Amino acid sequence: MKIAFDFDGTLSLGWQINPVVAAILDAAIRAGHECCVITSRDPSHESPYWFLQWEVDRVPVVEFLQKHQIAMPIHYTKHAPKFQAMRQLGVYRLYDNDIAEVESARRDGLQAVLVDGLSVGVGRCRVCLEDWSLVGTHGGVSCGLCGSGIS
Repeated sequence: MKIAFDFDGTLSLGWQINPVVAAILDAAIRAGHECCVITSRDPSHESPYWFLQWEVDRVPVVEFLQKHQIAMPIHYTKHAPKFQAMRQLGVYRLYDNDIAEVESARRDGLQAVLVDGLSVGVGRCRVCLEDWSLVGTHGGVSCGLCGSGIS
C-alpha cells in the first residue's frame, strides 16, 4: 500500500518533525508500505536563491528529509489539488493538515486523514489488527494506518 504525507504543517513543524506523523510513518515503513511526500509546493521554489529572495525561514523539503534521515520520494503538485497526484501515483491514503485537500481527496473517492497534531497514544486497530500510533483528528481518534477506530 502506498501512503502519502503532506509536508508543511503535517510532517514538518518547521525544522522539527511532527512526532505524531513520525510515528505513523515509522509504523507504515516497518509494515512494508511504500511512503512518499506529496506537497503543494513548486519544485522551482526549493532553490537556495528562491528561499533567500522570498521566504528566508521556509524549510527545504529535501534538506528536512536528509536531516531526519527519511528516505522517500517527493512529489510536487505546483499548487494543484493533491488528489490528482494521489491518483497518478496510486496512493491509498493521504495525511494532511489542510481540510480543503482532505475534502477534495475524499470527494474524489480517495482516503485522506485530517491531522491536527494531537498525539493520543497507541492501541490495536479493529480492522488492520496492528498496533499503531493513533491520530487525533477533527472528528475523533483513528488508526494511523487505515483510519478505523480502536478496540
